[in-house]
Amino acid sequence: MIGVSHCIIFDGQGVLNVHVAHGYRRRGIGSALGTELVRFGNGRGLGWLRAYFSKSDPIAASLARGLGMELNFGIDRFY
Repeated sequence: MIGVSHCIIFDGQGVLNVHVAHGYRRRGIGSALGTELVRFGNGRGLGWLRAYFSKSDPIAASLARGLGMELNFGIDRFY
């Protein structure tokens, strides 16, 4: 498996998760998977899409920004 993504739907909101295997990163796979998740959420009329990740993960932050997400700070992670 090269990459996997999913969206958990709860109460009109979606929580996104994207993972790409180490040997396949920096090839646009994560962006493509994320774009499909956003399309999925928009098609379902979800009011919010969220992704949670560590503050020490600049790749996830870049992916989230590229998908049009606004970064908010929690105690030990972005969301």
